[in-house]
Amino acid sequence: MRSIKTTREQLLEVAVGEFARNGFDKTSIRSIAKAADTSPALLIHYFSTKDQLVSEAIVLTLGEWIGVEKAALLENPDSRISDWVALVKSGETKLQFFRQVLLANNEYTNRLFEFALLETKEMLRVGIAAGVIHAVSDIDTAASLLTSQALANLVFLPQLEASLGGSIADEAVATKLMHTQQELMPLIINATEEKANK
Repeated sequence: MRSIKTTREQLLEVAVGEFARNGFDKTSIRSIAKAADTSPALLIHYFSTKDQLVSEAIVLTLGEWIGVEKAALLENPDSRISDWVALVKSGETKLQFFRQVLLANNEYTNRLFEFALLETKEMLRVGIAAGVIHAVSDIDTAASLLTSQALANLVFLPQLEASLGGSIADEAVATKLMHTQQELMPLIINATEEKANK
Protein backbone atom coordinates (compact mmCIF):
# COMPACT_ATOMS: atom_id res chain seq x y z
CA MET A 1 0.00 0.00 0.00
CA ARG A 2 1.40 3.40 -1.06
CA SER A 3 1.66 6.04 1.62
CA ILE A 4 3.89 8.62 -0.09
CA LYS A 5 1.95 11.00 -2.33
CA THR A 6 3.45 12.31 -5.53
CA THR A 7 3.78 16.06 -6.10
CA ARG A 8 0.87 15.85 -8.53
CA GLU A 9 -1.33 14.15 -5.90
CA GLN A 10 -0.32 16.68 -3.25
CA LEU A 11 -1.21 19.56 -5.56
CA LEU A 12 -4.56 17.94 -6.38
CA GLU A 13 -5.27 17.54 -2.67
CA VAL A 14 -4.57 21.23 -2.02
CA ALA A 15 -6.71 22.19 -5.03
CA VAL A 16 -9.62 20.07 -3.79
CA GLY A 17 -9.41 21.83 -0.42
CA GLU A 18 -9.39 25.27 -2.02
CA PHE A 19 -12.29 24.46 -4.36
CA ALA A 20 -14.24 22.96 -1.43
CA ARG A 21 -13.77 26.09 0.72
CA ASN A 22 -14.09 28.81 -1.90
CA GLY A 23 -15.90 27.38 -4.94
CA PHE A 24 -14.62 27.45 -8.50
CA ASP A 25 -15.10 31.11 -9.37
CA LYS A 26 -13.10 32.33 -6.36
CA THR A 27 -10.31 29.76 -6.74
CA SER A 28 -7.53 30.47 -9.20
CA ILE A 29 -4.29 28.73 -10.16
CA ARG A 30 -2.51 31.49 -8.24
CA SER A 31 -4.56 30.94 -5.04
CA ILE A 32 -4.00 27.17 -5.22
CA ALA A 33 -0.27 27.72 -5.69
CA LYS A 34 -0.21 30.05 -2.69
CA ALA A 35 -2.04 27.48 -0.54
CA ALA A 36 0.39 24.79 -1.75
CA ASP A 37 3.35 27.06 -1.03
CA THR A 38 4.60 26.72 -4.60
CA SER A 39 4.60 28.67 -7.84
CA PRO A 40 1.74 28.93 -10.34
CA ALA A 41 4.26 27.73 -12.96
CA LEU A 42 4.53 24.35 -11.21
CA LEU A 43 0.74 23.92 -11.35
CA ILE A 44 0.74 24.85 -15.03
CA HIS A 45 3.59 22.36 -15.59
CA TYR A 46 1.51 19.54 -14.12
CA PHE A 47 -1.99 20.50 -15.25
CA SER A 48 -1.71 23.03 -18.13
CA THR A 49 -5.05 24.70 -17.29
CA LYS A 50 -7.46 25.16 -14.43
CA ASP A 51 -9.95 23.04 -16.40
CA GLN A 52 -7.54 20.10 -16.54
CA LEU A 53 -6.81 20.53 -12.83
CA VAL A 54 -10.52 20.42 -11.97
CA SER A 55 -11.12 17.40 -14.20
CA GLU A 56 -8.28 15.44 -12.61
CA ALA A 57 -9.41 16.49 -9.13
CA ILE A 58 -12.91 15.13 -9.84
CA VAL A 59 -11.58 11.80 -11.12
CA LEU A 60 -9.05 11.33 -8.31
CA THR A 61 -11.31 12.45 -5.48
CA LEU A 62 -14.39 10.52 -6.58
CA GLY A 63 -12.24 7.47 -7.31
CA GLU A 64 -10.84 7.55 -3.77
CA TRP A 65 -14.30 8.06 -2.25
CA ILE A 66 -15.92 5.24 -4.23
CA GLY A 67 -13.00 2.93 -3.45
CA VAL A 68 -13.54 3.37 0.28
CA GLU A 69 -17.34 3.02 -0.11
CA LYS A 70 -16.89 -0.17 -2.12
CA ALA A 71 -14.61 -1.65 0.54
CA ALA A 72 -17.11 -0.72 3.29
CA LEU A 73 -19.93 -2.38 1.31
CA LEU A 74 -18.08 -5.69 1.35
CA GLU A 75 -17.02 -5.54 5.00
CA ASN A 76 -18.75 -6.92 8.05
CA PRO A 77 -22.35 -5.60 8.21
CA ASP A 78 -21.95 -4.99 11.95
CA SER A 79 -19.34 -2.29 11.30
CA ARG A 80 -21.13 -0.45 8.47
CA ILE A 81 -22.36 2.42 10.63
CA SER A 82 -18.99 3.01 12.30
CA ASP A 83 -17.32 2.70 8.87
CA TRP A 84 -19.76 5.28 7.45
CA VAL A 85 -19.07 7.71 10.30
CA ALA A 86 -15.31 7.33 9.80
CA LEU A 87 -15.69 7.75 6.03
CA VAL A 88 -17.71 10.97 6.36
CA LYS A 89 -15.43 12.44 9.04
CA SER A 90 -12.30 11.75 7.00
CA GLY A 91 -13.96 12.85 3.77
CA GLU A 92 -15.63 16.13 4.75
CA THR A 93 -13.43 18.13 2.37
CA LYS A 94 -14.20 15.71 -0.46
CA LEU A 95 -17.93 15.98 0.18
CA GLN A 96 -17.72 19.79 0.13
CA PHE A 97 -15.69 19.59 -3.09
CA PHE A 98 -18.37 17.41 -4.73
CA ARG A 99 -21.01 19.87 -3.51
CA GLN A 100 -19.14 22.79 -5.11
CA VAL A 101 -18.90 20.82 -8.38
CA LEU A 102 -22.65 20.25 -8.33
CA LEU A 103 -23.45 23.86 -7.43
CA ALA A 104 -21.29 25.08 -10.32
CA ASN A 105 -23.90 23.59 -12.69
CA ASN A 106 -21.55 23.50 -15.64
CA GLU A 107 -19.36 21.02 -17.53
CA TYR A 108 -17.72 20.01 -14.23
CA THR A 109 -21.13 18.96 -12.93
CA ASN A 110 -21.68 16.81 -16.01
CA ARG A 111 -18.25 15.19 -15.62
CA LEU A 112 -18.90 14.40 -11.96
CA PHE A 113 -22.27 12.83 -12.75
CA GLU A 114 -20.88 10.74 -15.61
CA PHE A 115 -17.96 9.46 -13.57
CA ALA A 116 -20.16 8.83 -10.50
CA LEU A 117 -22.60 6.90 -12.69
CA LEU A 118 -19.85 4.61 -14.01
CA GLU A 119 -18.56 4.01 -10.48
CA THR A 120 -22.07 3.30 -9.16
CA LYS A 121 -22.67 0.71 -11.89
CA GLU A 122 -19.43 -1.00 -10.94
CA MET A 123 -20.34 -0.87 -7.23
CA LEU A 124 -23.71 -2.47 -7.99
CA ARG A 125 -22.02 -5.23 -9.99
CA VAL A 126 -19.55 -5.90 -7.18
CA GLY A 127 -22.28 -5.82 -4.52
CA ILE A 128 -24.56 -8.15 -6.49
CA ALA A 129 -21.70 -10.59 -7.11
CA ALA A 130 -20.83 -10.53 -3.38
CA GLY A 131 -24.47 -11.06 -2.36
CA VAL A 132 -24.82 -7.82 -0.41
CA ILE A 133 -27.09 -6.15 -2.99
CA HIS A 134 -30.16 -7.68 -4.61
CA ALA A 135 -29.88 -8.36 -8.33
CA VAL A 136 -31.82 -5.85 -10.43
CA SER A 137 -33.36 -6.24 -13.86
CA ASP A 138 -32.01 -2.90 -15.14
CA ILE A 139 -28.63 -2.04 -13.65
CA ASP A 140 -28.32 1.15 -15.76
CA THR A 141 -31.54 2.64 -14.39
CA ALA A 142 -30.73 1.52 -10.84
CA ALA A 143 -27.31 3.18 -11.10
CA SER A 144 -28.86 6.39 -12.48
CA LEU A 145 -31.35 6.59 -9.61
CA LEU A 146 -28.74 5.85 -6.93
CA THR A 147 -26.29 8.36 -8.42
CA SER A 148 -28.96 11.08 -8.65
CA GLN A 149 -30.06 10.49 -5.07
CA ALA A 150 -26.53 10.55 -3.67
CA LEU A 151 -25.61 13.74 -5.54
CA ALA A 152 -28.91 15.44 -4.63
CA ASN A 153 -28.14 14.71 -0.97
CA LEU A 154 -24.89 16.66 -1.38
CA VAL A 155 -26.61 19.66 -2.97
CA PHE A 156 -29.03 19.82 -0.05
CA LEU A 157 -26.52 18.75 2.61
CA PRO A 158 -27.00 21.81 4.88
CA GLN A 159 -30.78 21.40 4.73
CA LEU A 160 -30.55 17.63 5.22
CA GLU A 161 -28.36 18.03 8.30
CA ALA A 162 -30.65 20.73 9.71
CA SER A 163 -33.70 18.49 9.31
CA LEU A 164 -31.88 15.53 10.88
CA GLY A 165 -30.66 17.61 13.80
CA GLY A 166 -26.93 17.21 13.25
CA SER A 167 -24.02 16.37 11.00
CA ILE A 168 -24.21 13.20 8.92
CA ALA A 169 -20.84 12.36 10.51
CA ASP A 170 -22.51 12.22 13.94
CA GLU A 171 -22.99 8.58 14.98
CA ALA A 172 -26.64 9.00 16.02
CA VAL A 173 -27.52 10.75 12.73
CA ALA A 174 -25.52 8.22 10.69
CA THR A 175 -27.28 5.35 12.45
CA LYS A 176 -30.69 6.88 11.72
CA LEU A 177 -29.74 7.43 8.07
CA MET A 178 -28.41 3.92 7.56
CA HIS A 179 -31.44 2.23 9.14
CA THR A 180 -33.93 4.38 7.27
CA GLN A 181 -32.13 3.92 3.96
CA GLN A 182 -32.28 0.16 4.42
CA GLU A 183 -36.03 0.40 5.12
CA LEU A 184 -36.70 2.66 2.13
CA MET A 185 -34.42 0.93 -0.36
CA PRO A 186 -34.78 -2.85 -0.31
CA LEU A 187 -32.11 -2.90 -3.03
CA ILE A 188 -29.48 -2.64 -0.30
CA ILE A 189 -29.57 -5.57 2.08
CA ASN A 190 -27.66 -7.15 4.89
CA ALA A 191 -26.32 -10.30 3.26
CA THR A 192 -25.74 -11.98 6.61
CA GLU A 193 -29.39 -11.57 7.63
CA GLU A 194 -30.59 -12.80 4.23
CA LYS A 195 -28.48 -15.95 4.44
CA ALA A 196 -29.64 -16.56 8.02
CA ASN A 197 -33.29 -16.43 6.90
CA LYS A 198 -32.79 -19.08 4.21
